[in-house]
Amino acid sequence: MVKRHFLYYILSIFILSCSSREVDYNALSSFDENNKLRAVIEIPAGTNHKIEYQPLKNTFEIDTVQGKQSVVKFLPYPFNYGFIPSTKVNYSKTGDALDIMVFGKPLKTGQIISVNPIGLLKMNNEGEADYKILSIPVDPKHQIFLIKDFKDLSIHYPKVRDLIAEWILNYDTNIDTQILGWFDEIKALEEIKAVQTDKIKNDGQ
Repeated sequence: MVKRHFLYYILSIFILSCSSREVDYNALSSFDENNKLRAVIEIPAGTNHKIEYQPLKNTFEIDTVQGKQSVVKFLPYPFNYGFIPSTKVNYSKTGDALDIMVFGKPLKTGQIISVNPIGLLKMNNEGEADYKILSIPVDPKHQIFLIKDFKDLSIHYPKVRDLIAEWILNYDTNIDTQILGWFDEIKALEEIKAVQTDKIKNDGQ
């Protein structure tokens, strides 16, 4: 059983690593040619494993703690989770990219998708700020519901925020997490532009 688990782990790392070498995610701009926000998926919806992008190696790897895979011992991720390329948040000690949640059908690790930002979630983890962008895929084939903005989300799907908050507060009980507030797409775009590292920023974005 241990040997099988080890082989599965090695195979998972190999697959995730190979799938990312075709694209230099470090070179991606935050917005595509149509001025739509880009999201790079790390963790597909429905996944229990925490997968993180490793910028120095340009690979995606399953996170480990003391040699063991990090597994969410709660409900699996109810959204696709990833980051916005060419961003760097100033509240992270490691200079991480800005996190993003993509509400839609399950996507693939390493997949690049154009999204519409619809909100901003501000949190506090272990005494440090932690912001998440809320978004919807631009392509209808990846969508599960139609939402144009934060107002749409609040009026037509009010329980989505409750679901997100419940999941965040329970997926890892070892982390002291606080929900500080929810903000609209205007605040989301302001936060994105504030942490962009692209050499050229389009005012039209």
